[in-house]
Amino acid sequence: MNNEEKYDYWEDIATYDLETAEDMLLPGRYLYVVFMCQQAIEKLAKGLYVLYKDEEPPRIHNIWNIFDRIFDIDKFEEKEKQDVEKTFSFLMNCWHTIYQKNTLLINKNYHNL
Repeated sequence: MNNEEKYDYWEDIATYDLETAEDMLLPGRYLYVVFMCQQAIEKLAKGLYVLYKDEEPPRIHNIWNIFDRIFDIDKFEEKEKQDVEKTFSFLMNCWHTIYQKNTLLINKNYHNL
């Protein structure tokens, strides 16, 4: 496989994860929606890593670290760096907020059984 084919593979499984997230949204399984979205972002990051770095992605789950290895964010202009950090923080805050709310809801429902 060449790098574009490898990227396509990562994109396909990321799309599958997003479709799974959508399916979990309908019955209100929000914790899994957020998890599958995070998985999709990670897989796209790894696909970009293969495409731009011409090597297999690292076996890590830290999305920020993967992006930094691809684009060397430390060399970005200050405005670009702030935009990337703001976007990344927003995504992580959304995930954390939804995770916390669903954990509380799950615990409440469990104790009401």
